[in-house]
Formats: sequence, structure tokens, C-alpha cells
Amino acid sequence: MHPTRAALAPSPVTMLVTLALVVAGCLPDAPELDDGGDALPPCDLPPLDTPLPFALVDVQVEDPSGRAWEPSAAPRRPTVVLRANRPWSTDAPAWLLTDALDAATLMEDLDQAPARLATLETRLDVRRETRGATLRLTPVEPLPLNAGFR
Repeated sequence: MHPTRAALAPSPVTMLVTLALVVAGCLPDAPELDDGGDALPPCDLPPLDTPLPFALVDVQVEDPSGRAWEPSAAPRRPTVVLRANRPWSTDAPAWLLTDALDAATLMEDLDQAPARLATLETRLDVRRETRGATLRLTPVEPLPLNAGFR
């Protein structure tokens, strides 16, 4: 009795395993690691638990009803909304200053500590509201006429 052709044909599983073995035999060997094979290559990325540097994401000026305004056209009782890339510390310093000083003088002063008396005198008393990454500063008193803020 002669076996039929169907009985002699390999099964699909046998063909797949055979093909995998042939292909694997054609692949080059994996390169050897110089460090004994235990260590990963060096990585320039910071660890995952390293916090991001604090940065402002958005600054918006609102009126008491919550409508947004351009800073140069802000109402006399604005709320400055500062959004950051991570939550604000409840004790993080945040000042709202009148525009009495020119920007260059102000930036020079803020780069040094402590702040000059001339800068401190331009601070406005504000109500501070912190919710996560959003800080809202609202002057207690309306701004003087034709006065801006920084």
C-alpha cells in the first residue's frame, strides 16, 4: 500500500517551524557586550522621577467677570492668572508690581537678591488663590488711573 500524497505533505505547523529555524540560522549573532552583558548602555536622559524645571505655560489677564483682556488694556481691578507646568508651592513668592520702573531696571533688580527698595515699593497688595498649577493674583485695591502692572 502506497501512502497518498496528502499523507506525505508536511503540516502547516511543521512548515512554519522549519521556516523559522532556517531564517534564524541566517541571522547574524548578537554582538557581545564588553561589560559582561549585565549593564545597559549609558543613557543621557534624566531618571523618570526627576521633576521638570518649573516654567510658566500661560499668563492671562481677566476682569472680575472672568473675561480675558490684553495686559495693556486691563481693567483697574484685573486678575492675573499664571499657569505653570506643575503645581505652585503655596509659599512660592509671586508679586504683582506697578509699572513705575522700566523693564530693564526691574529685570536687573530681580536677578539679584534682595530686591531694591525702589522695586519693593511698587508691589501691590494682592489676594492670592492657588489651585494646582494655576495661581491667581488680584489686587486688593483698584489700580490707579492710567497705571499698568508687571
